[in-house]
Amino acid sequence: MIEIAQTLLGGGMTIREAAESLNVQTFTLKAWLKEAGIQIGQASIAHAAASTSTTATPMPGEHHPVSVLNEWTQQGRIDGVDWQVEASGPLHTPAFTATATTRPAGTKRPVSAQGSGASKAAARAAAAVALLARLDSPL
Repeated sequence: MIEIAQTLLGGGMTIREAAESLNVQTFTLKAWLKEAGIQIGQASIAHAAASTSTTATPMPGEHHPVSVLNEWTQQGRIDGVDWQVEASGPLHTPAFTATATTRPAGTKRPVSAQGSGASKAAARAAAAVALLARLDSPL
């Protein structure tokens, strides 16, 4: 969960948004980050850097969550991912919400997840992280 939280924070989410995406309380996420040796200030710096960037870039050695979904599609673990991205808010500071939907191989039940961010890429990355979590697999 810490890796997912770091990806969400690196993708432009605030700690509160990441906690909501992971369905945990904000103080719980802060405690997990503290136990993992990650200072809240570091998360804020990652958020500030992501807010000024137009793409969501994973930390060195990590796979981008959208790439993981693409790899899973190629491996036949899931059907292709359908994406929907919507913008809201004022034109000078839009907020983006992405929805990713797929089906695990051999099932008819669709699995969907949402994510939000300051850019389309950050929203897609957050949705991909949430979808991977729903598919119950680590990044």
